[in-house]
Amino acid sequence: KTAEEEGNKAAAMVFTHAMKAEEVHAALYDEAARNLDEEGEVFYYLCPVCGNIEKGRPEKCRICNVSGDKFIKY
Repeated sequence: KTAEEEGNKAAAMVFTHAMKAEEVHAALYDEAARNLDEEGEVFYYLCPVCGNIEKGRPEKCRICNVSGDKFIKY
């Protein structure tokens, strides 16, 4: 709120992206904890712009709309 109130649009956008990415991270952690006994490799894809993580390479980032081909595979 402070960034928005001060008119700092760039900071407000960064904080909004970070908050949304952390919501996704929490869901992924929860899913991983429930599936600890499953075997096999799992790959994740990281958005280099906002930090969003996806289980598969998306067409575009659901948070910042960057193209999916920019995502880094882990």
